[in-house]
Amino acid sequence: MKAICFLLLFISFIVPAKTVLFVTSEFPLISEETSEQEHTGLGVDIVKLIATRLDLDYKIESYPLKRALSMMEHGEADAIIGPYRSNEREEYLDYAKLPFYIDALTFFTKENENQVWDGSYASIANLHIGLIRGWSYGDEFNAVESKLSVTRLNNAYSCLQMLILERIDLCATHQRQVNALAKHNSSLNKLVPLSPVIAVNHGYIAFAKGENMKAVKARFDEEFALLLQSGEVAKLQAKYDLTVM
Repeated sequence: MKAICFLLLFISFIVPAKTVLFVTSEFPLISEETSEQEHTGLGVDIVKLIATRLDLDYKIESYPLKRALSMMEHGEADAIIGPYRSNEREEYLDYAKLPFYIDALTFFTKENENQVWDGSYASIANLHIGLIRGWSYGDEFNAVESKLSVTRLNNAYSCLQMLILERIDLCATHQRQVNALAKHNSSLNKLVPLSPVIAVNHGYIAFAKGENMKAVKARFDEEFALLLQSGEVAKLQAKYDLTVM
């Protein structure tokens, strides 16, 4: 009987032979697709390293974030690189035990605009706010969003460009995203973040809920913990000039 129980336990931790599909989106320094359709970034490197250690057959595909999340929700993908955690997403995502990066979400405005943001959403009730479609701004923001004047844009560049053109008063994003886009558009250097931050979000690798990915997630969590302890994650963070944990 003990032998049978051990065998069942062993089988439950066998990584499935199928190709595991990781989806992701364009997150600067976290997950990016080059012109040669190569995937790079901290999250991608972590997936590649752990997949190699697990001898896991996998592939990575990039989509707009909203599409990637929809694929996870409807069982069209097995795992996703980089999403923030939210109550809504927890209904269909099985998050890794530990995050691998942190973002401080912030309202950006133009220099010398003197926009007032004191941490109370009442202070910006009369302002037009740009949000990025598919992003989670935290449960506190979600609770008051319906009372604010917001426009959701397809990506961070569109949001920041709308701000430059004065079609919105604030754009809610993070400094890592602004820095990446400013390399190609110097006008974005004239944007400034407002204090305090909207929320501090943790980014994860998450798996589809259900039995199919349970063993993969369990092994992934184990290997990621070992990489943290060994200092390997810190080396990868340094590679991308990220100090995020």
